[in-house]
Amino acid sequence: MAWQWGLIAAELGRPGPESMLAELLPISDQLVTLGTGCVSWGSMHDVVAMLLRATGDVAGARLHARVAVETHRRLGLSHLERRSGTVLHQLDALCHRGRPTR
Repeated sequence: MAWQWGLIAAELGRPGPESMLAELLPISDQLVTLGTGCVSWGSMHDVVAMLLRATGDVAGARLHARVAVETHRRLGLSHLERRSGTVLHQLDALCHRGRPTR
């Protein structure tokens, strides 16, 4: 359930994105699953990318978004690959606009 709070923190800033990052970053290589694992929301790297963007670390967010795209591609999850690709595209656009990154 922590990943859901991570999405909320990334969008609303509460709970604090930094505290959610501390919890989710160590498990970012895992897939987000519901129930007994029959439903997946994809790579935890997506959630970590959104949290890093919320903290202003666009470079770190891009790295995790790229890993999410690669993970979804490797697993043949094209719909999740597209979603992660959209996140990566948005982060790339932030960098091209000259927004500061850490």
